[in-house]
Amino acid sequence: MSIVTIVVIDLWATATVVRSDMFAPLQKLMQIVLVWLVPLLGAYLVFGIARPPETEKFEIDLATRTGPEGDIGIQSLPDHSGVDGH
Repeated sequence: MSIVTIVVIDLWATATVVRSDMFAPLQKLMQIVLVWLVPLLGAYLVFGIARPPETEKFEIDLATRTGPEGDIGIQSLPDHSGVDGH
C-alpha cells in the first residue's frame, strides 16, 4: 500500500471524527492522534467506532399477523356508507 493511499485513508478518518456528533472534544482529539500514530489500525478503529448505531430490525409474519409484540390483530374500519349522502 502506498504512502499516498495511507494518507488519504487517514484524512478520511480524521474528517469522519471531526464531523461526528457522538464524541466529546477530548475523545475526538484522542481518536485523531490514534489515527496518525497508528495509521491503518487507527483509521480502521475510527471507522468502526464512528459508525451510526444500527436500528433494531424485526419481521412480521403476514400469514399469522404476529410481530415482536405478539398478535397485532386486524381492526375493521367503521362503515360510513350513507353518511353525508355517499
